[in-house]
Amino acid sequence: MNSSALITLVIYAYSSFTSSWGVGPGLVKKFEESCKCKVVLVDAGDGGAMLGRLKLEGNKTEADMIIGIDETLIPKVQKDLKWASKFLAFDKGPYAFVYNSNYVKAPPKSLDDLLDPQWKGQIVIQDPRLSTVGLGLLLWIIKEKGEDGAWEYLKKLKSQVKLVTPNWDLAYGLFKKNQAKLVFSYWTSPAYHIQEEKKQEFKAAEFIRGHYVQTEYLVVNPNSKKHELAQKFSDFMLSTFAQEEIPKKNFMYPVNAKAKLTPAFKQLGVVKEIEPLSAQELEKLDVWLKKWREIFS
Repeated sequence: MNSSALITLVIYAYSSFTSSWGVGPGLVKKFEESCKCKVVLVDAGDGGAMLGRLKLEGNKTEADMIIGIDETLIPKVQKDLKWASKFLAFDKGPYAFVYNSNYVKAPPKSLDDLLDPQWKGQIVIQDPRLSTVGLGLLLWIIKEKGEDGAWEYLKKLKSQVKLVTPNWDLAYGLFKKNQAKLVFSYWTSPAYHIQEEKKQEFKAAEFIRGHYVQTEYLVVNPNSKKHELAQKFSDFMLSTFAQEEIPKKNFMYPVNAKAKLTPAFKQLGVVKEIEPLSAQELEKLDVWLKKWREIFS
């Protein structure tokens, strides 16, 4: 069949999903073999950038579906884009502070431990206005400390922070260059080092009270004229095959209980999860971000 005659499905996704080393290209190739269609992956940045792009494009957007919106952005997608489609979770990852065990022998076990003098100028985090990972830390603090307690805690944490970066890549890069002893990332980050670099020294600090979790979602554009094909791709993303690729390439936990974990993931151990903030609580997000800016500006 001529490729020009194939139905083309356009998917907006985040950078690590669409990249050559990410999970996206391989999944797309597998899906194309079964659907006799063409799938175009568009790197639309992280969730916030993706939403901004979709707002600018409006009804003229080519996106038939989007991949990589987390729970904090769902209300904004529903409100700003007026999308009433069903959001489907496809992976999740508990947040954590990652350290190198060659240099850190007594990692923190709580948020309060981060205020210890030994961590002064030794922590790298991300800007919650620009990074979903950075936003995860802010929400974790609010969840554990309460609103009033969160602002007092952040004022103390500020002096411990060496740098606030605009994204995860920069923060983690600085950490790997030994520019900081702790970086805010994911519980699953060490699995990458174990699997791809054969390194065991990178660890996630286990917090006694548990870890806040990010869940990532996909959603079909309700205005898409290729709704049936987009729905088939959604179903494919939740299949056992696709879900078993998530730990291998995306280094997140699959949501399909039948999906097997990689040996690297099995070394991570079981993590205690904290129940996330509710959609109603997240309605205060803009106010919280303003408060954060006042403290860290």
